[in-house]
Amino acid sequence: MSKQPLSDSLLYFLDEKTVCLDVEFPDTGIDYAYQMKADEWNLLLKVWDKFSDEWRNAITYFAGFSYLQDSGPLLTKALYEEDEEMIQQALFSIYESISAELEEENHRREQDGKESTSKFRYTFSEQDFQKILNELELRKGEFKLHPELKDLQRIMLEQKNA
Repeated sequence: MSKQPLSDSLLYFLDEKTVCLDVEFPDTGIDYAYQMKADEWNLLLKVWDKFSDEWRNAITYFAGFSYLQDSGPLLTKALYEEDEEMIQQALFSIYESISAELEEENHRREQDGKESTSKFRYTFSEQDFQKILNELELRKGEFKLHPELKDLQRIMLEQKNA
């Protein structure tokens, strides 16, 4: 059985220097994030501790431009880091993934004449779900500055009560 060569997107994300620099001009990283599959995000998760905090922050940022079903475990890992900036970036990335999914789903539902939804497909563990809500609660004072955090809290609570 032969091994598949690493994809260009995975090779890109394994290049620490490039990934860290590209956060400033993220178009290439965003394009590659859209191409990543769950197994590739999981490979990044396996090497997570071998890279710098700067790389982990960048990867957490770019993971927001992927489907949560693919990058969810990596974003969940970032939620449990000690670095407050990384935790906040994980919240923003989770929001980005969920809102893109909901926008896509609600557009489809609208075309089919159905009501919109705030229910997303990814299933967080109860512990991870509570971690997100707790982190959002800690950042309530930032909701005016970052309304997407308030919106994430609303979406998460609606998901929990659905």
